[in-house]
Amino acid sequence: MTDLAKIKLARILTTSYFFLPIIIVYLQSRGFNLKQVFLISSIHSLCVVLFEYPTGVIADYFSPRTSVFLGYLLSAIVVFLMGFPLGFLSYTILMVLYSVSVTLMSGSDTVLISSVSKNFREDFSNINYSSQTWSVITIILGSLIAKYSFSLTFFLSALLYLLGAILVFLMSRNLHQREEGNIFNKAKEGLFIVARDKNIFYLTIIGLVTGGFFVSFKWLYNPLFEVLRIDLAFWGVLIALASVFIAIGMKFYPKIAKLGFIVPILISLGATLLTGITSFWLISLLGLFVLHFISGYLQTHTDFLINESAPKGHQASVLSFKNMVMRLFSSFYILVAGYIISGLGFSKLMVFTAIITTGLLAILAIKRKSIKLIL
Repeated sequence: MTDLAKIKLARILTTSYFFLPIIIVYLQSRGFNLKQVFLISSIHSLCVVLFEYPTGVIADYFSPRTSVFLGYLLSAIVVFLMGFPLGFLSYTILMVLYSVSVTLMSGSDTVLISSVSKNFREDFSNINYSSQTWSVITIILGSLIAKYSFSLTFFLSALLYLLGAILVFLMSRNLHQREEGNIFNKAKEGLFIVARDKNIFYLTIIGLVTGGFFVSFKWLYNPLFEVLRIDLAFWGVLIALASVFIAIGMKFYPKIAKLGFIVPILISLGATLLTGITSFWLISLLGLFVLHFISGYLQTHTDFLINESAPKGHQASVLSFKNMVMRLFSSFYILVAGYIISGLGFSKLMVFTAIITTGLLAILAIKRKSIKLIL
């Protein structure tokens, strides 16, 4: 099996989120109240932001293979332990460790693919598509398995994380030479690259706005489906279908990559407004699915270009910086979204989002000449 095939299989195995659809219900079944559940979630989100850039620097300094391997292995251990009845403090500590594992994988897996790929755009797109599609299947299966055993969803996910770690461990050892010098200097160099390189700087802005919005959307399904008066029984199907559209966007990315950013962002602007037309559920859902298709395209395009634009040896840290600011933007957006939805309704939130998107388009239009290569 080639190194690329090992990475692809490992990525698919480690997106087996059997436990994802039931985690809130699972914690409540362990005696946690909703305040405790959301406190754990908030701590996890905060830790992901805090650990994102440092783990990217670690991947550049040692190797992306080492970072991804440790991320998969730590995830296997943490998710396995989550399947046992534990107290609030223990579960909080596990979620902090899970944050570390997530950030060890974030960005580093993209660099790892590029290090062994002969056609990075095509391979990156196909691997993202395959892993996204598999995650949809496992999320659906997780809901069914949970009817028999909550813990089994965690144990299955942990097993597949472990298999993914083994596959990465079995890759060639000479993919990356450990950097000489001070790791803290490496961290500073990554920040300077983002600040000084115009392409990377604006790619980061695009990533934080578009990526931050799409990362936040998992919190918006509930209010959208409620205002559309869609039966609860269909929610899981619609969320899975939306995720499929993300996978399709990733799959078709190489064929439509010439569109750049402005046209897809314009489409997402129109789709955002369509999603806000909640008086017609069919139009709103059409906007939702188009948004998710564009999400798959933009995620892949942004990460591909950042990886290609960043100097070798700094790719993981630059990608991690983008992910860090994206998550910060997402946290801000979720906070504002809560106030807008509770006070003005879901449609007004989509108008607010469209205004932000219009601002991003204005920046790209004004700076078009200086960043022509990425548009």
